[in-house]
Amino acid sequence: MTQQMKYKKTSLETTDDGNEDISQQTQMYAKDSLDRFGDDLCELLLSYLSLEDRFRFECLSKQFQRAVFTSVVNITLSDGFIQRLVTNAKTIDTQLLATIAIKCPNIVIIDCRGMHSFVADIPKALKTFRDNCLHLREIYCNLRQNSGQTMATIGPLVTRINVIGSYSDTQSLTHCHRLSHLSASSLSQVFDTSGQLMTKNLNTFEIQFNSDDDYHRLSAFVAQNESLKCLDVMCVLRVSEETLTALSAQLSRFTQLRQLSLALNITGAQTSLTDTLRTIGVNCKQLQRLSLQLSHTDSHGFNRKTLDSLRFCHRLKRLRLTICVDIDEKLLEPLRHCKRLTHLELYISEMTANVLKDLHIKCPRLQYLCIQDFNNTIDTECLSHISRLPALQMLVIHFDESDAESDNLSDNDFYDLLSRNMAQHMKHLKTSLETTDDGNEDISQQSQIYAKDSLDRFGDDLCALLVSYLSLEDRFRLECVSKQFQRTVFTSVVDITLSDRFMQRLLTKAKTIDTQLLATIAIKCPKIETIDYTSGQPLAKNLHNCELYYYYYNDNQLSAFVAHNQSLRSLDIKYMEYKTNALWMEMCGQLSRLTQLRQLKLGLDLMNDDNSLADFLHTIGVNCGQLKRLSLRLFSRLNETNVQTLHSLQYYRQLKRLDLRFNATADEISLEPLRHCRRLTHLDIYLRGMNANVLTIIRTNCPQLQYLCIHETYCLPHIPTLIDMAQQLTQMMASLETTDGCEDRQQPQIYAKNSMDRFGDDLCELLLSYLSFEDRFQCECVSKQFRRTVFGSVVCIDINDRFIHRLLINNTIDTQLLATIAIKCPNIETIDCRGIWMSENREHIPEMLAIIRDNCLNLREISCNLWQNSGQTMPTIGPLVTRIDVTDDYIDIQLLTHCHRLSHLKVFCLSQVFDTSGQLMAKNLNTFELNNYSADDYYRLSAFVAQNQSLKCLVVKMCKLETYETLTEMCEHLSQLTQLRELRLNIIISTYIKSLDDTLRPIGVNCKQLKRLSLQFCDFSHIYEFNGQTLDSLRYFRRLKRLHLSITPTVNEIVLEPLRHCRRYRVFVTPLKTTGAANACHSMQRR
Repeated sequence: MTQQMKYKKTSLETTDDGNEDISQQTQMYAKDSLDRFGDDLCELLLSYLSLEDRFRFECLSKQFQRAVFTSVVNITLSDGFIQRLVTNAKTIDTQLLATIAIKCPNIVIIDCRGMHSFVADIPKALKTFRDNCLHLREIYCNLRQNSGQTMATIGPLVTRINVIGSYSDTQSLTHCHRLSHLSASSLSQVFDTSGQLMTKNLNTFEIQFNSDDDYHRLSAFVAQNESLKCLDVMCVLRVSEETLTALSAQLSRFTQLRQLSLALNITGAQTSLTDTLRTIGVNCKQLQRLSLQLSHTDSHGFNRKTLDSLRFCHRLKRLRLTICVDIDEKLLEPLRHCKRLTHLELYISEMTANVLKDLHIKCPRLQYLCIQDFNNTIDTECLSHISRLPALQMLVIHFDESDAESDNLSDNDFYDLLSRNMAQHMKHLKTSLETTDDGNEDISQQSQIYAKDSLDRFGDDLCALLVSYLSLEDRFRLECVSKQFQRTVFTSVVDITLSDRFMQRLLTKAKTIDTQLLATIAIKCPKIETIDYTSGQPLAKNLHNCELYYYYYNDNQLSAFVAHNQSLRSLDIKYMEYKTNALWMEMCGQLSRLTQLRQLKLGLDLMNDDNSLADFLHTIGVNCGQLKRLSLRLFSRLNETNVQTLHSLQYYRQLKRLDLRFNATADEISLEPLRHCRRLTHLDIYLRGMNANVLTIIRTNCPQLQYLCIHETYCLPHIPTLIDMAQQLTQMMASLETTDGCEDRQQPQIYAKNSMDRFGDDLCELLLSYLSFEDRFQCECVSKQFRRTVFGSVVCIDINDRFIHRLLINNTIDTQLLATIAIKCPNIETIDCRGIWMSENREHIPEMLAIIRDNCLNLREISCNLWQNSGQTMPTIGPLVTRIDVTDDYIDIQLLTHCHRLSHLKVFCLSQVFDTSGQLMAKNLNTFELNNYSADDYYRLSAFVAQNQSLKCLVVKMCKLETYETLTEMCEHLSQLTQLRELRLNIIISTYIKSLDDTLRPIGVNCKQLKRLSLQFCDFSHIYEFNGQTLDSLRYFRRLKRLHLSITPTVNEIVLEPLRHCRRYRVFVTPLKTTGAANACHSMQRR
């Protein structure tokens, strides 16, 4: 024993957590034992093995058996994989395939696009995996001529398709609602016979243009797939100038493109791709990967400026060029514009070494370089150019073995020359600082070396901050210092002052403005937001802020100003005269056109007798719905301002800050309209006088008020009211300062303690997740934060009769309202429609499920009832159905064949899960509920148990047994369900039974995982005598945690004596009748 312990000498103590129900005990393992590592670490190590190696290493240990297949989430079905499953009879070994599927239950993705020789076996293979892998979410497959039968069942799971052949059944695409990747040989394959597009909202698309009809269909395809991110276009026919222009116009509409591949066969002697690629580059600003394969019928006519349009592809990181004509090194000159380029592949024939001469200057971030067909070019000079690339990590050179000239270079030439040149290059830099090039998010970041005296050591953001302190004149003077200065020196110029000195420098000898120079300044400073000109007249369009010191009404000037400044957000008119109602109404009509206004300040001089502004301010409030700050300064030349002036505040719903300056005495009537401004947080008032009720009105009507300023008044406000408001503001004192994102320049804003705006979206979403579905719609209008988060946590929805009743309009479903609900809840994963019982509501189920399925792309599970007329719905939703309640005796049980992922089933009798030929239709269930079991179901129960060994929960609500042998046989069958966790039995005793203990013992002995047991004994004839040995078999239920006993006849406490064997009980329910209830409870307490 001493030697054995000495041999183990372990430095780690691991816990055997195989038994979670009892206190954990430490267990010692040897140093060379993998058992020292937990299952999670073991699973991580085994995840690097291939699928073949996993089966080979499975037998090493029990831990390997548990962990080796858990990380298998995707599987590729190729011809080589299927070949290993073929038996001597040239058929697939379905039993072996089922074993693989059972061992890998976590498979999420199946890729069967590599199966070409065993096409007929694809349905059988997919059915096997679909029946055993309940987590299956995506299938990649090919679309062939006879794919219609398979696609109808697996369509909802298919996300990627390759169309094989021109006679493929493309109508099957209508079943693939989640399709994201498609490869087709002709654009006509994605349109049906009526011309309707069958594929929408794709992510990746590969297409070949074989006819002119494909170009005509492209417009309709683009309109329904504007979210496309990856596009591969191969033009088989020769492309003319007109066709190329039309093609570029359509491709430029894909504004979300990240990757584009073009293979073009160009005709004509003067054809240039510059205009074509420019259109794509200007519009597709997210483009990061570009592949061009160009062939020309006349090599002498190939334009050397074809790639000049690369200057518009600013975000380009990967470029692949395949050019099948003889060209010179000037073709690659535009690469100097691609400073972010990290991957470059060149497949160009007959090039000179000069093409790589300045590549380290043009592409300083290049990490991957691939060269092919340079057989006459690769020499020591070419290698010298390549060695200057500072960030190069991988170099791939393809040689043609048949070319004798390629043998002039040896391995030493590559090794010595590259090493020497790189060493010289590093020595020349003498750097002490390594900066990270984080412009490429596609690959891992690599450090880049800069010299000590180089400003390139600083990033563009820091450089822009440093040069922002320069004057505009100095910026132009220092622009030529470096390329980094050229990029950053003007980015921080957001406002400009046009003074006399500034304009004097723009004058030519002819005393006129040099418009070309002025345009150059404007182009260099594209981020200018504000122009300050001393005369107050705007010289620029699309202003954000405008301030007028004096306004004299001019219809033409104001109309033109509004027309060219629709994006205006702040307008301040300090003084304007109110002469006639007609002029004022016209001016308000013009200002109401500024729908983007956030702030409006008006200083008015009232000159006529009718000095009410309510009607005129109403127009601005209705149209300027984004207005949040309003300032009214009324300089009345009369004695009083009309009390109805503020009645238009009811249309300023978004108002948060209000500044009022009136030459009048305020009372509670004049400020009564403040009740409409429930969001008001800042109030600034300048009144000639006010009574005590004014502050009471403010406190009542403005519950969110955080700031109150009262200017000079002739009478002091009511002191007690001020004290009350001060106490209220103290109670609402905020502890957080957040930023009001609605302003142009963000300012810290204080929220009250009882304000939900203090919480972020994640916490707000968590709080709102406890609301019911109906309450979410009621609370949606509370705030913008509520709108963003209130439906984010809706992952399941229950459709019942009450829900349908609210959607009915004249006995028809309001599809628009239902679609709105589905769009608002895009994260729905589960739909439960088992609550629909009314027959008139059942006919709406297909329509409702279709709407939700089309808008909720995350839909994974559907729970439904199986009615008599379910045949129309089940073929389409079957692959998503996981739970079914059989509600009619006359249902078509064949419909269960469509439900490959069925895990929960509830039926009246066992015969409902068998078809007319006696075949079982429900296999590999997780939960099964049977309402009635009789002796006639004995043979069916045997077949059911054989096909449902993984059953974890079984409920038999009424089990009427005629003989003791029937009960014994039933329990023997149930004891074969070794994976059971929960068992509920309601046994009706109608004959003499020797002992219930003997019948229940096989279940306890074999079902060792059983944790919940419910037993109901109904003995109305008092045939069986319950005694102390009735429940003696409970000693075999070692893991039992919850026990429910229901015994109808009167029994004594002796019946509960066997409970002493069950030490793990957490929940104990005994709805039974006893002769000594107190004794029974006391006995239970002791146990």
